[in-house]
Amino acid sequence: MSSRLKQLEEQVSEEREARLAAEKEVRELRKNLDQLLESRSKELLASRDEALMASKRKTQFLSKVSEQLKTPLNGILGICRAVEDGVLPPTNPDTFGYVKVAAEHLLEIVRDVLDLTDVEEGKMAVELNPLSLGELLDASIDDVLALTGHKDLSFESRVAPDLHPRVLGDYRLLNRVLMNLIHNSMKFTENGVVEVKAERVAAESGRQTVRFTVLDTGCGMSSEQQTQLVTAFSSGGTRFEGVGLGLMVVNRLVNLMGGEVSLESQLGAGTKFSFDLDFQIAETQELETPTPPRELDILLVEDEEIAQQLVLRMLDGSGHKVSVVADGEDALKLTRSHKFDLILMDLGLPKLNGFEAATMIRRYERENRQQPTTIIALTVDARREECLACGMNGLVQKPISRSQLLRVVNSVTPRSALEVSDTRPIAEVFTRVDQPAVVLVVEDDPTNRVLVRNVLKAAGHTVREATNGEQALKVLSEEPVDVVVMDVVMPKMDGFEACARIKNNPRWVKIPVVLLTSLEERKERIKAFDAGADDFLTKPVDTRQLKLRVRNAAQSKRLVDEVQKSYQQLQRLEELRFELVQMVVHDMRGPLTGILGYAQLLEFASGLDPGSRDYLKTITALSSNLREMVSSILDVSRLETDELALSTRQTDLVCLLREELELVRPLHPAPMEWTGPEVMNIVCDSELIRRVFSNLLTNARKYNPEDMPIKVSLFSFEDQVRVEVRDHGPGVPEELRSSIFEKFCQVEDARTRKSYSSGLGLTFCKLVVEKHGGHIGIDPPIGGKGSIFWFELPIFKPGLEV
Repeated sequence: MSSRLKQLEEQVSEEREARLAAEKEVRELRKNLDQLLESRSKELLASRDEALMASKRKTQFLSKVSEQLKTPLNGILGICRAVEDGVLPPTNPDTFGYVKVAAEHLLEIVRDVLDLTDVEEGKMAVELNPLSLGELLDASIDDVLALTGHKDLSFESRVAPDLHPRVLGDYRLLNRVLMNLIHNSMKFTENGVVEVKAERVAAESGRQTVRFTVLDTGCGMSSEQQTQLVTAFSSGGTRFEGVGLGLMVVNRLVNLMGGEVSLESQLGAGTKFSFDLDFQIAETQELETPTPPRELDILLVEDEEIAQQLVLRMLDGSGHKVSVVADGEDALKLTRSHKFDLILMDLGLPKLNGFEAATMIRRYERENRQQPTTIIALTVDARREECLACGMNGLVQKPISRSQLLRVVNSVTPRSALEVSDTRPIAEVFTRVDQPAVVLVVEDDPTNRVLVRNVLKAAGHTVREATNGEQALKVLSEEPVDVVVMDVVMPKMDGFEACARIKNNPRWVKIPVVLLTSLEERKERIKAFDAGADDFLTKPVDTRQLKLRVRNAAQSKRLVDEVQKSYQQLQRLEELRFELVQMVVHDMRGPLTGILGYAQLLEFASGLDPGSRDYLKTITALSSNLREMVSSILDVSRLETDELALSTRQTDLVCLLREELELVRPLHPAPMEWTGPEVMNIVCDSELIRRVFSNLLTNARKYNPEDMPIKVSLFSFEDQVRVEVRDHGPGVPEELRSSIFEKFCQVEDARTRKSYSSGLGLTFCKLVVEKHGGHIGIDPPIGGKGSIFWFELPIFKPGLEV
């Protein structure tokens, strides 16, 4: 039996050891597996991080390349625009025209790269605003034609009649998509038609699905080319050159707006791009061009000849009479001698800009009681609020489409049926702004520096130059400058740092700084304004905008200088006023003291009849009031200018208040009631606090009935002591309680319905109490009539410095 048990024990021991060995092996395998998984996970994470970093580097590379491309583009486009504006001599306009078209095309590539970058980094968001589908299609065609010039092509735009014409959408993104598709169709179509249309796919309550289509009759594509088309940097492998970025942007932007791009094409038979988007229907507006009731008399105010001819061609055949002037001064003269139905006003005009001209036209109409003429602004970037603020009725955004212009023109009836939204004139300081300024141009690129210099000199400004931030600071330290126009990316010291140093220097902080940069990212703009920049222009710089921005900055600087000068003059006048007050008060005190003293002597002299004695009492009382007012004027002036120093010491407030009460009792028949502790120590200027309490008692006596008591209370709470003076008079209206302590506040006596000035007594009380670190106020009593004037002061604590 024992041998059997022993055999069983050995068997159990062997099985236990085998199990332990197996568990150990399992633990080792698990450990190895965990290590393998951990190693694999690290490899995967590293691969992911590397892929993310590569994508980020690619995005940063594209962004940097775009920024670098914009610098030479600024020089090319700037020279072309300067030639067009007449700033530079047109040595060879045809050549410059070709350069401009090529540069604009290169700029489109840069914009495509930046759009892709923004979409990939999640920086581009859809912004919904009301838009017209018809205007969107027309403007997209016009924008492409302005960019590329005309080919032997016909362009058609069509909005289906069953489609609601106005929706809530992102005009900027839709315009960008359609422009790229139209441009692509133009590249691959030698002759024929490019059609852009919008059709309704579906509709339900308040919403509709719109199918946008761009169809051409060009060379078309094979199936293989269609597959490759939306791949980056591929243009379908045809004989036409191109990088294919535009179509990649189209795909990404349509996806961002919730749609998908579809493609139908046949080699040799043309191509059709389409995409569907869902929209909320916007408020209905009439889009049909109404027939004008009769011929309109229109004044076009435009300084650019090309723009003049464009508007004239758009209005040709419409039956309207159009007069043209090139500046604001001529427009102002003509409108005073002839009444127009409509004025189309450019804003960037010479001599007198559009805002100023509109303001002066409105002023003349008001002064002569004339019916206002409809004024429509023609503008690139002005906001509607700015146009309405100077009396205009609305605006047309450049570039102008014919349908948009006719719609605005035909909405006007003779002698203006439109109501002027706001005809308030701009401040008089804006009536003349074309004054030359000293402008510091800070730019390291010679081409851009010369361009900016020539543009600003042609505008009449004096130009100083620097090539980096350090040189700019040196120029500022040596001579006066009105405006700084500065590039951002420069050697030694960039524009952000230089701008921050200018704004941190008290001597230069008021000098406007306009930054020129190739950076378009929102964070870079925020960085610029954080550095203190006053304005911001993106390269390539539009020379017209440059002139306008510099002019406005110079005007701002002049206004700041004028305000500063006026402020200094006001400060000097205030000092003279205080000196005059002190001198007058000092000179008045002597005669008043003499009058009061002699009147008091005569009052107690013998032999006076009762009438004469009454007159003397009146003289004495009035002289006392006048002397008190003179003292208050001087004291208030000294308190306001901090000329009156406190003479503080530990004071028993109970003793001070009760002494003043005993002095006042004989002067007024109404009883005086006191409530308070035996002792209350504070640190104060005892004479000034005595006068505060005396003024409050005098104020209470003035309005309190003779048969009602004036109650004075003193109590403490936390680290404050509070004094209250309650009367039973008519009380102070709620609307006057906040102003009762102001100088010469008018208060009405409810008994006599007469108004009295509060004088300076309560103002003096407020200034004294606040100078002690306390508070003063007025409350209505709980139940009953009257007022409770109170003030609070800090309680004295042992160890407090006196």
